Amino acid sequence: MEHDRNSVGKRFGGIVVLAVLSTASLAACGEQPGPPQPSAAPTTKLPPQPGISTITPNFTELPIDQTAQPAETVPWHLIRVDLKDNRVYLSASSVDCTTPENVRLTESASEIKISVTGRRASEPCTMQHVTLVGYVQIGSIGQRQVTGNSS
Repeated sequence: MEHDRNSVGKRFGGIVVLAVLSTASLAACGEQPGPPQPSAAPTTKLPPQPGISTITPNFTELPIDQTAQPAETVPWHLIRVDLKDNRVYLSASSVDCTTPENVRLTESASEIKISVTGRRASEPCTMQHVTLVGYVQIGSIGQRQVTGNSS
């Protein structure tokens, strides 16, 4: 009987060892360490450096073009939509000979379409780069989508 118990123990012992090795193997294949995580930003504040400054745009309300006449348009970039104050912040820059000046709005129940209009300079025009930065005040933006000739 003792002989039978030893042979059974050896057989099951081998299975237990095999199971432990398999589990260790699978664990090693599971999660591999990823790339090192960036360290937290330093908590000390650096003193201002001479010659380095931060430029904060002065956002002003952009003039609305109420005319129905055709006008030159320039692409604009959405900066952000402020649902609290119902403002659409955008910027536009000169394209070819057209300088951005005004904003046209077309509103519907589902969208607010914005176009930036400008004045085309006579040929030959200077390649002066003019940028328009500001916001458009909307009565209520709600869930409407802001669209237009944005780039």
